[in-house]
Amino acid sequence: MSTVIDEAKALQEQIVRDRRWLHQHPELGFDLDETCAYVRGRLEEMGYEVSSPCQGALLAQVGDPAAGPVFMLRADMDALPVQEATGLDFASTNNNMHACGHDTHTAMLLGAAKILKDHEAELKGCVKLLFQPDEEGVAPVEYCGGDAVLEAGVLENPHVDAVAALHVQALEFDAGAIYTRKGTIFSSIDDIDVRITGRGAHGSTPHQGIDPCHIYQGFQNLIAREVDPTQTCVATFGKIESGRAANVIPDSASMLGTLRTQDAGVRQGFKEHAQRMVKSIAEAFGGTATVDFLRGVPNTYNDPAPRSSWAMRTSFSTSPCRSSKRRSPAPTTLPSSPRTPPRPTLSSARARCRGTRAAACTIPTSSSTRRCSGRAPLCLPTARFPI
Repeated sequence: MSTVIDEAKALQEQIVRDRRWLHQHPELGFDLDETCAYVRGRLEEMGYEVSSPCQGALLAQVGDPAAGPVFMLRADMDALPVQEATGLDFASTNNNMHACGHDTHTAMLLGAAKILKDHEAELKGCVKLLFQPDEEGVAPVEYCGGDAVLEAGVLENPHVDAVAALHVQALEFDAGAIYTRKGTIFSSIDDIDVRITGRGAHGSTPHQGIDPCHIYQGFQNLIAREVDPTQTCVATFGKIESGRAANVIPDSASMLGTLRTQDAGVRQGFKEHAQRMVKSIAEAFGGTATVDFLRGVPNTYNDPAPRSSWAMRTSFSTSPCRSSKRRSPAPTTLPSSPRTPPRPTLSSARARCRGTRAAACTIPTSSSTRRCSGRAPLCLPTARFPI
């Protein structure tokens, strides 16, 4: 008598083919035309009816929502604006790359879709399959893929009782194992945009100018002295621009960075302190400055009850389910809201990912601001859940 694991192993070659096709055709943000066409085709081959709740997203379901709970499985499909140099025979054919493993996630969910469809008559409830765009937040709008699918209503009709997703992890976890934890598992993230105005002067007469570059160190001191040292709070500025010559004090400067926290109070407190600090430091030296926190993603919280249930129900698998002792500083744009259903999340070491800025997104947004941060985020090789 075959098991679910036996069926999954029998699908391995097809899952690898799917993953390699996706890896060769990476797309960014919400502009996932080739990706969506491929995934839709594969789902329709299995007998699914597929809808597109918003640009770049696909939704299908299997089972009967009237027969029991409704569960959602979610995979992200977008890539990163990275030039691939792996030399693999299935390397990217354009200037983007699946450097974060989303090709693997999509292929895995296609495999799960096949098994679920084959067992549809046995399901005591319904499983929704969500393929999400713009998890990386590359689209130059104040809107991420999680926001888009949430606003499109993917958690309703039928109402979703719980959501689960995972992320491959190549460096820190044992191959073949599944890791999860109760409570907070991934950080929030906010883009920080600082604009500083001073007064230019020659380098030989600094007293005649107002140097705009006093504020950077203030952010690090803010963390060192205003944030509880037992809390996670990381502010990183990856883009600092000012001036054009070595011997001229510029009249303006700009900084773009990110804030990562794992507690809503710490997140809000940092923002309030930063507003006061930036304004006060600039005024102290005779200049002006503003700080804006652009589109943000809240931390991911694992509901303890479903997570514990999952941990206990691993006898069907030869893969151990282990508790992750630490929370990740990486974010996710898994659809979330104050009313979002419980979200068990996993990090998996089953696969190793070897894996130009998108055109402006046309998806409507309720956000009052559509400022682009100018930041094309790159995924760290310690692939986080879902980055």
